[in-house]
Amino acid sequence: MKERKECPCKRVHCQRHGDCEACWDHHHAPGKKMLTTCERLRAKEEKKRAKEEKKEGKKK
Repeated sequence: MKERKECPCKRVHCQRHGDCEACWDHHHAPGKKMLTTCERLRAKEEKKRAKEEKKEGKKK
């Protein structure tokens, strides 16, 4: 089980806060389509990086 001391989720009173495995299981349960905070932040960062790379490619 992966536990994070500094969980990025703002729901600090959630029983799954800091327990990555339980959080992932909850968000990816059948019938749910929510991403975890970690997944949303990672996707946002990747999108930003791709946008910057595309911008750099146009300058050359």
